[in-house]
Amino acid sequence: RCWRTRKYTHVDPRLVVASVQAARRLGSGNVIVLSAFRTLRANMEIGGALRSFHMNGQALDIRLVGVSTRKLCAYFRRLKLGGVGCYWKKRFVHIDVGKVRSWSRPKRARKRAR
Repeated sequence: RCWRTRKYTHVDPRLVVASVQAARRLGSGNVIVLSAFRTLRANMEIGGALRSFHMNGQALDIRLVGVSTRKLCAYFRRLKLGGVGCYWKKRFVHIDVGKVRSWSRPKRARKRAR
């Protein structure tokens, strides 16, 4: 369900299965879903992609309790389910069922030594 409008849709079951399998294989008891379905309005408010898979129930942003973002990101990249975005600073991984591709958002810019 969209947090902004309360509208809902079904989430692609492949994402749910992949998340639960990741938790089992990586030794976590809990999957934290940060974002699933979003309406166009909610997506635009957060600056999401114009054709975000979230708007069709085809993407999840998740964390696993006790599992590093790096390890979770590597797991989903190996799985080749679809898109994998690694958001280091916010400590979550985006997964979707689109074309296989990946991207990363930097942790933060380092200050240059003088």
